[in-house]
Amino acid sequence: MNKVIVILTLIVVILFAGNIFLGIKYYSAQNQAQQFLIAGKKNAAIINFNKLFVDKVLKTQGAVSYEDQLKLENAIIAIQDSEISDAWHTFLSSATEEEAQQNTLIILGLLPRKLIY
Repeated sequence: MNKVIVILTLIVVILFAGNIFLGIKYYSAQNQAQQFLIAGKKNAAIINFNKLFVDKVLKTQGAVSYEDQLKLENAIIAIQDSEISDAWHTFLSSATEEEAQQNTLIILGLLPRKLIY
């Protein structure tokens, strides 16, 4: 009878420890999945801005329309990255075409570095 109680107690303790272990693993996996989701959203926002920037700024002859400027500004806000935002505002405040080209290179170099792998 004592052996049965000891064995059952041991089984309960092992099952309890297993539940704790699996609970910790579940919590860790849930946090990792949340981080992947956040990274995916940020990457999508960066890619969206990059596409808009190329299509609406680089491929456009002449001035960018107000509607396109608004789309670009909203895309910058969606990224939620101060370095990209600062580079964008520096680009917007470019005084000369040469300065704008340099700031364009900065933006285009910065965007791929900000992607989360």
